Amino acid sequence: MNSHQIRRLAADYGIAAEFVDARGNTVIVDDDVLRKLLASMGVLRPDRGRGVVTPRSAMFPPAIVVRAEKGRIAIDLGDQVPQGPVAWQVTFESGKRRRGETEPTRALDVSARQLILSDIPYGYHELLLQAHNARTTLIVTPGRCWLPENVARGGRSFGISLQLYLLRSARNWGIGDFGDLAQFAKLSAKHGCDVLGLNPLHQMFPDKPEHASPYSPASRHFLNVLYIDVVAIPEFRHSERARQLLEQPAFSDRLTRCRATSQIDYSLANALKLQALWLAYEDFRSAASQARNSAFQSFVEQAGEALRNSSLFQALRDHFTSTICSTSTIR
Repeated sequence: MNSHQIRRLAADYGIAAEFVDARGNTVIVDDDVLRKLLASMGVLRPDRGRGVVTPRSAMFPPAIVVRAEKGRIAIDLGDQVPQGPVAWQVTFESGKRRRGETEPTRALDVSARQLILSDIPYGYHELLLQAHNARTTLIVTPGRCWLPENVARGGRSFGISLQLYLLRSARNWGIGDFGDLAQFAKLSAKHGCDVLGLNPLHQMFPDKPEHASPYSPASRHFLNVLYIDVVAIPEFRHSERARQLLEQPAFSDRLTRCRATSQIDYSLANALKLQALWLAYEDFRSAASQARNSAFQSFVEQAGEALRNSSLFQALRDHFTSTICSTSTIR
């Protein structure tokens, strides 16, 4: 394919053949880059021995997005399919397959014939026209996302975008926690707020608390321990040792300092919370009720391999971090 054909094909598939860089200069994308992008999308394929590319079947693009209307979808076939019934096969994302033979119809507002299929569930499936060896990824959508009942009826609603870690209260430990979130939700709901848009709450790196961007987590399976409302944990709340910890002048002074900072002191908040959480866990191990033990075991079993891997990962980080720190101290 010549340069003009490559660039026209790239434009058809939404690939920009040029762009303006940060200095205001127009940069022309090399033809070879466009070829590789089109090949990665499945639009082009390598021609062995010559390193050139040839178009795949033009009947379908690599993916088709369709909206299900009353359980039916319509797929444009263009004018490349001869008259007569079309044998088709859909492989659902579950792995199940459905085959059939259908006479395409012509929609009133398009010249292309349409393949009408019924009872195709939402999801990512594969469509194959067997006689033509034409296949594509079939993405079936409801057409719109779920809407609250009030909004669906034409009413109005509002929400608040909230960075949980920035919430401050007289009771938290220098960083917003789930207790603050519950109170904020109740307060905002009284004023008609229907939605709270939260920052990611994923598990972070307790051994490196200043690595605090919620968009670069250690795991997206679990939650950040710094958001735990420590004093809401039953074992901590009812522990004599917990009360003693909070009354210690050194701990109390550090907690006051953590609450008073204009910016979050992640290292200090992390140190205080981990000290308290270890204390709560020790009391849990020695004095937890049967109900609490059962709840904990249920959580561990449901989280399964992901929890074991995440815990092992953090344990190794803790081990090697402490080893490096010890070595640096000796030197």
